Amino acid sequence: VSNAVNAVRNTIGSVLGGISGTVSGIFNAVKSAISGPLAYLCIMILKQISILNYKNLHQAQLDFSPGINCFIGSNGEGKTNLLDAIYCLSFTRSASNAIDSLNIRHGEEYFMLQGHYDLEGVDEEITCSLKLHQKKVMRRNKKATGACLNT
Repeated sequence: VSNAVNAVRNTIGSVLGGISGTVSGIFNAVKSAISGPLAYLCIMILKQISILNYKNLHQAQLDFSPGINCFIGSNGEGKTNLLDAIYCLSFTRSASNAIDSLNIRHGEEYFMLQGHYDLEGVDEEITCSLKLHQKKVMRRNKKATGACLNT
């Protein structure tokens, strides 16, 4: 695994250092460099996210640029919570809270995250929702993928 990770690092370094290509060009270069145990990985690009009652974020909808996106704001405005919402949607759990119910905005009964991804040219909709005292539900293209137990 470490050889594949080093290959990815070297590829990213050479792509960013010597080529002014598109983001998809960078992803294609990285993907072609991956072999061995990481060969099954695919590239998912987040195009849009909708957030409702997640941590300090009451309601937000963001459309992402196909290039690089930058989040700017003062302390406490939700930049890190936005990144955690993306993480939660992508990896089915928060990066900072082991207990999912702690991610529900104070005073609310639930949170919901919805993302639209490009999975190698195919549109995918991923939804993560949690109501107090219930199991977290993940959906892919409106079909339940199972309830998660770390609430």
